[in-house]
Amino acid sequence: MRPSRSHIPALDGLRGLAALFVLFGHFPAIEHFTVLRRAFTWFDSAALGVDVFFALSGFLITRIILADKAADAFGLRTFYLRRALRIMPIYYLTILVVGFLITWEHAGWSALYLGNFTFAFDPAQHPLRHVWSLAVEEHFYLVWPLVLAKVSVRTARRLAFPVLPGLAIGLAAITCQLMPAADVDALIIRGSMYRMLSICLGAWVAFEEERSRRLSLPIVIGMAVLALLLPHFTIHSLEQRWGSLFVSNYTIKLMVLACASLCWLLVALNLDQLAARYPVMGIPRAMLVHPVLRSIGLISYGLYLYHYPILFRTGSMEEVLLGPGRAVMELALVFTVPVLSWFLIERPLLAFKDRIGRATG
Repeated sequence: MRPSRSHIPALDGLRGLAALFVLFGHFPAIEHFTVLRRAFTWFDSAALGVDVFFALSGFLITRIILADKAADAFGLRTFYLRRALRIMPIYYLTILVVGFLITWEHAGWSALYLGNFTFAFDPAQHPLRHVWSLAVEEHFYLVWPLVLAKVSVRTARRLAFPVLPGLAIGLAAITCQLMPAADVDALIIRGSMYRMLSICLGAWVAFEEERSRRLSLPIVIGMAVLALLLPHFTIHSLEQRWGSLFVSNYTIKLMVLACASLCWLLVALNLDQLAARYPVMGIPRAMLVHPVLRSIGLISYGLYLYHYPILFRTGSMEEVLLGPGRAVMELALVFTVPVLSWFLIERPLLAFKDRIGRATG
């Protein structure tokens, strides 16, 4: 089957859901709505949301490159230019605004997409602390297209799974033995060499898309159960010691979250074909393709990028409980800024990006 660039609406909804997971993982509890907070703290929603973003990025970018290569239309320079136009303008805008309004500390490292390493060794609260995940994705965007351009599809598939995921787990295990136990998790949470686990699993699904989108109903239901249950374990300490061998808390959580994000991705990919055969599966599909959730997916990059500095600047992150009125105002601001960003900055740049020919480079 020829690799496809066809749009998959359910993934828009999954991206929107991931953004909501992150947002409500960072948002304080709301007075009279503490049940909602308990629902999101039944698992580490922010961590799960980031991992789902990683799996989606790995899948979508690999899918695009494979389709362009099959059509003999892939060029590295064009790919990097298109990625830069999508990612960098509002990223650097955010750094500048944070610098002028809050602090310039760590602005340089963040601008170099090295915030994941600098924040790993600085535990202090910071308005750009969340950009570590964008640094991880940027490192993937820089390296993975080069790999796909230089090696065969068969070799790249093996790299996506099992080589690179195995390497990520192995490096995390080795790091646990070399670093103090108190410091190792902070690095493993943010280090690109470890977090490539979820991204590579998503990339592997792109190589296996035809088979991945034809899973049986029992398998998909099982994956849906795992997608809901596995993240619950991330709120517990999973640290293990076997004699002199130490495996840190987040090393194990890394594998748990990677499996959970893979399940979320595979479930979303199978909803179309299952809904056509089993009417009951139309319910979860309708939820993921709902216009509201897909609209949140559309603005998810801006929502992720802006929400943290906004909550930091308004002092909400220091609050344990927000009154309903203030919570509504905070949420309105958190959603209004990315909507304005989408219409005024991102959509015009996307229109220009789409006019750039893919065959150059």
